[in-house]
Formats: sequence, C-alpha cells, structure tokens
Amino acid sequence: MQLKSTQQEEAFANIAAIINRLHESHGYRIRGHEVHQTRGVMAKTSLPERAKMVSRFCARNDIQYLAYHSPILGRGQNIWEDGWREKVKESLALTIREAQAVRKEAGLSSKVVIVFHLTSYVPSSKMPRTHEEKLALYRAAEQGFLEFFGEQDADGCILAVENTYPRNDGDSASVGPFHPSDLGRMEKHGVRTVLDLAHYQLYSNYLSRGKGKPAGDLDRERYGHAPSWGQCIKALASSLVLLHISDASGFEVRGEGLPVGTGEIPFADVLGACNSLGRDVQGTIELNCGHLQQGRLQLESARWLLENVPGVFQET
Repeated sequence: MQLKSTQQEEAFANIAAIINRLHESHGYRIRGHEVHQTRGVMAKTSLPERAKMVSRFCARNDIQYLAYHSPILGRGQNIWEDGWREKVKESLALTIREAQAVRKEAGLSSKVVIVFHLTSYVPSSKMPRTHEEKLALYRAAEQGFLEFFGEQDADGCILAVENTYPRNDGDSASVGPFHPSDLGRMEKHGVRTVLDLAHYQLYSNYLSRGKGKPAGDLDRERYGHAPSWGQCIKALASSLVLLHISDASGFEVRGEGLPVGTGEIPFADVLGACNSLGRDVQGTIELNCGHLQQGRLQLESARWLLENVPGVFQET
C-alpha cells in the first residue's frame, strides 16, 4: 500500500504523519509512495529541487518503492496532434528524468513506475464513429509514445499506461483505453498497465446503464458488458504493476475517487484476485480531495483497507 502527493514539503509532512499513525495503530509500515506531477509545481521548482525533496522524504520514511504519475493531459493534448506532440513528450521526459534522479539519490533498488495516459480528450468533430476508428486513434498514440520511448533513456523505470472511463468534458470526450484488452495492447512492447479501480467500476456501470458518452457506446456495441473484476485482472495478469485504489459509484464524474468503503467496489474480491497473481502489485490510495485536511481521507481509507481486507497488503 502507498499514498500519493505532489512534491511539496507540507504534503510530504502530512504523508509522513499518516505513515507513522498507521504504524502505531495497525502495526503496518507503508514502504511506497506515488508522486503526482503537476504543471503548477513543475513551473515553480527546478527538477533538482523536486528530486532532492522527494529523495529526502524517501530517506526519512524508509520508502523503498516509488511511482510517478506524469502530468495529466488537457483537452486535445494528444501525442498524434502536431501542435502538442513535443509538449506531451517533454512533460513525460521530465517525469522520467526526475524519477531517475530520485532513484539514484535515494538509493532505491526497485524500478520506478511511470504512469501515463495514452490519450486525452478528443473534440466532438474528431470523435471516432466506429470501434475501428477508435482503434486507429489508439494506434496513432501508441506509435507516438513508442517512438518517444525508443529515443528516451528510461533506465530504472517501468512505463505503464492507465485505464480511463467514458467521460465528457465540454465539447470533448475521453476515448480510452477502457477495456482490459485495449489497455494491454502495448505489453508486447514492454509497456505495463495501471488499473484504476474507480475508473473501471464507472466503465462497467456505464456499459450496464449509461448513455451519452460516444466512446463508451462504441464499447457497448463491441463488448456488450465489461469483464468481471476477476476476468479483468486475469486479462492484465502479466502486465499489471500498479493499482489506483479508491471507490466509485454510478458512471458520472461525481462518482469517481470516493473514499474506500463508500461506493460499489468489492475490495476483498478485487484485491484477493490481485494477490492470486503470486507477485507484488503496488497499490496507491488515490482519492478526490485526498490531499485536504492533512490527508484525512487517505488515512481513513488506509485504515478501512487494513481492517476490512486484512492480510492483503504486505510490507516489502
């Protein structure tokens, strides 16, 4: 189990306090952390400053494994677009270089997981009308990222693409990948997967009873319904390296990133299926507003997991 924050001293102090409280109350020591890159923090600090801050946090809290979430892409900021290609590559390159610097400074033996999104929102004028057109967008994104990875030194890092869910944003909409068969498309190139539990629950709910999201409707036409949790994790078995853990309800944005235990996700079944893989999979508690009130919701969700699915999380 691990928590999540940006590279800010106050945020790291809050996370350190949660780590210590959980150790005192439950005898469990968190050994990992996920850093969320944001454009705001990156604009105000240099890469060496951020790396030093993260390395110091790791040393003080005996952090042994790390993940970095590259900056979230804005509407239309896709790697296949000429106007955004270099900016998308630059943001990911900076994330990789910072992760490498932290790994070296902190003396981490495990590789750092670099989380990225394959696509951003697509304007309605460019929205795919068929499943094949949607796959063509995936292929364009895959080609762009694979070309970048071929040029970029990613030593010490594991690149991993995260699933999303059907969502509209103004005149644009998300296009995926949503389904495990689409999420794992880049595994043959060495790119692993991150399964966001809330995103997958919303996707499954949308296929069951949602409407009005073009890319989600295409998946319903193609697949009918989403694979069960067990089927999903089995499909991703060889590529899955990280879970984003939060609860979810319904299929709209307001149902994403809820505190654990307040939504529809059967955590005992899901985490049990992950444990059956027979290898370590990191799990980041990732909540909407998880950074507020000194990370209170992250603490409460961690407690819920340790008390309601005991034995699932191991100290490594």
